[in-house]
Amino acid sequence: MQAFFQLLSVITWYMAGLVFVGGSLNALFDLNLGLKASGASTDALPSDFSTIVILTIFTLLLGAVFYVLGNFRQVLRVMRRYRWPLLGGLALITALTVGGVSLAMPNLMLEMAVQGGDSAKAQSLLQKRDYSEETLNYVLYWAVESEDYAVSEMMLEQGADINHRRGEGDNTLLNYAVMYFPASSTDFLLTQGIDVNVVDEFGTNALHDLLNYRENNVTTDEAEILTLVQQLVDAGIETDVTASWGDTPLSIAQDEGYETVAAYLEQL
Repeated sequence: MQAFFQLLSVITWYMAGLVFVGGSLNALFDLNLGLKASGASTDALPSDFSTIVILTIFTLLLGAVFYVLGNFRQVLRVMRRYRWPLLGGLALITALTVGGVSLAMPNLMLEMAVQGGDSAKAQSLLQKRDYSEETLNYVLYWAVESEDYAVSEMMLEQGADINHRRGEGDNTLLNYAVMYFPASSTDFLLTQGIDVNVVDEFGTNALHDLLNYRENNVTTDEAEILTLVQQLVDAGIETDVTASWGDTPLSIAQDEGYETVAAYLEQL
């Protein structure tokens, strides 16, 4: 049993390192690093420093508990010998933990409310305090995805940047909307004035992503895709952008067998 707890302590401290390093990279470079679960990358690492700090401290403390359980007799001897320095260190750790919780809790509560679909709670939290642009940008993704446009508008009014980029592809919310979100989210983002002509590191815009990936990620049909294409075109998106591998929106539509979409793009 002691060996089991010792192993748990090592694994937990290793996880603390992953959270701190991965979360810091997310925050510093606007990445979207995550952990692997069932062969797919998940957005499992935080991207704001307050959350990084509190999760790292919590994981370190959990690892310490496992270490104590796995080395109880040795720890007890050390505690008896160095009682007062240990008590001082414990008090310092407690103070840091409380401070970290006080900093991270408001952000975590807002994120949990939005992701949990509690629109009233999210609106109440937004009314009570001002959040950083970084936090608002991060949570805006979930609000738009869940079609909570009242909360989305409140975050934009508080300073969220609708054109912020995120993830390894350096994509905007519009790219994610056309690939993964309900169709109404694209209309919402367009009415809020999102930049439709942003291209990612591969030279693709939202039209490329819509035609390439939407059918693989959400239940859709060609009629819905055509409607989304028309909305993007009406908003001024460029239809003749060529990706780094040579595809245009028209060539993708033809390859995917979207005949009505291809005919619409051809007439443009």
